[in-house]
Amino acid sequence: MNKKLIDTQLDHTPVMLDEVIDNLAPKAGELHLDCTFGAGGYTKAILKTGANVIAIDRDPTAQKYADILSTEYPSQFKFIHSTFGNATSYIDKNQRFDGIVMDLGVSSMQLDQAERGFSFM
Repeated sequence: MNKKLIDTQLDHTPVMLDEVIDNLAPKAGELHLDCTFGAGGYTKAILKTGANVIAIDRDPTAQKYADILSTEYPSQFKFIHSTFGNATSYIDKNQRFDGIVMDLGVSSMQLDQAERGFSFM
């Protein structure tokens, strides 16, 4: 993936970011689960509040964005490359979360790359 595309995705703001963050109301020290990490829009907003995030995504391109957030928030952020359906395989069964985010809309990351098979072209 080229740097220009990575920069564009990092600047991407999820459509309902304000509404999700307002309703989730993350606070410093809390733990949140992002089941559909993508380019990390929701995760980054949650991390900025001082909360911790465990994020999951099956798309291999998401790893590049996760690496960036891992550098910026090393003690607050953990990324799991998997499907959210397998989350219990990677998360301690006694783990409690203060909030959970799942963006089940269309992935703009995939629409932006026609070679991946999803496009309006």
